[in-house]
Amino acid sequence: MEIVINAGAVAAAVAVAMLIGAIWYSPRVFGRYWMSVSGVDPDDTHSAVALTVVFAAVTATGLAATTYIVWKGFGGSFLAVSVGVATVAWAAFTASRMMTHYLFENRAPGMVALNVANELVTLLGMSLVIGAWVPAGI
Repeated sequence: MEIVINAGAVAAAVAVAMLIGAIWYSPRVFGRYWMSVSGVDPDDTHSAVALTVVFAAVTATGLAATTYIVWKGFGGSFLAVSVGVATVAWAAFTASRMMTHYLFENRAPGMVALNVANELVTLLGMSLVIGAWVPAGI
């Protein structure tokens, strides 16, 4: 089976992920709390941004490919499949794994909730873009 991925949708999903992160972790939203609990100095985060773009691209590509495979196998609305895939991926891989690490790392519960919720919002945002931007030729 050929997996069709819309590169424009992946690029837009990366932009959405970066925008959500910039807003979510801004000082006006959750940034002050996140920095105080994590001990992150905002001046030290600039080098991580480039890698964050790469990781977002990997996530968006994986989400687009998995959405296509599930949609091809089960049909239905491409948008609904994309949101469903993102939700299952978040619960099965992201949230459960992050919470396991936090249990052993003894992190503040607020930090766990903040980061797990950010991952859900980010994946859903990416899935809306990918799901709405159906790959050409399908």
